[in-house]
Order: sequence, then structure tokens, then C-alpha cells
Amino acid sequence: QNIDTAEVPAIVAGDLNAESLQEVTAVAGAVCGLRDLDVHPLLFASNEVPSPVTSQTMRRKSRIDYVVFSDNGLLEPIDDDRAPPPLEEEACIPDATHPSDHLPVIGSFKFADRMRRALFCARRVVRDILGATVP
Repeated sequence: QNIDTAEVPAIVAGDLNAESLQEVTAVAGAVCGLRDLDVHPLLFASNEVPSPVTSQTMRRKSRIDYVVFSDNGLLEPIDDDRAPPPLEEEACIPDATHPSDHLPVIGSFKFADRMRRALFCARRVVRDILGATVP
């Protein structure tokens, strides 16, 4: 059976060196367009796990590290208290406590409950049969 990978839950995490998710999706979409590659729906229907500033140096204080996931209803983020607390306002990293110039980002997920998965499958069937989208 062929599986449409565009419909499976996707998670992308790490140092994206961008100060907004919109910047990441714009660059990725442009690269896919220039190389004539299919664009994964994650670029247009994604959500992100909230996190504080992840890079704080003398020159910048910004969030450039992300955990991004498919917004197709199959993944649900779970509260996770393992992320480090935000840095003090005047702190600069790396330092003795933080050996990197990036703080870690953490995301925990669970698969959607049975009802949400059934709804996702029903919408897919309607789309495949009728060629239409349903709300």
C-alpha cells in the first residue's frame, strides 16, 4: 500500500536560524519551487511548541530554535516542564552553565484520540471520493 507521506504527522526540530516560523516556511517554499520539488503541507499547515528566547549573546537575543509539527489534527502537544527556564535579562551564553549559544527546545506529543483520527480518515475518504475538501 502506498502511503501519502504528506498526510502523516511530521515533526521538525532544531536550530532553524530564523526569528519567525514564517521566515522558515518562506525560504523552504522558495527552495522547493526553485528546485521543482513537492512542498510538504508542513510548510503551510504547521504549529509550534512555544519556547522562550533560545539564543542570547551580546549581539542578539532571539528565538531561533523551534519544534514545529503538522497541524493536521493527528498530533497533540503535551505540556512538558523539562525545558530550561529562561535566562536572566543580562545573561549571555555560552557560559559556565550553558556550553552552547543555544538553549535546548523540547516538545512532547501524543497521537490524537480515536475520534480525531476517525474524523481525519473520514475527511480523507470524502476528499478521495468526491475530490472535495470538508471542514
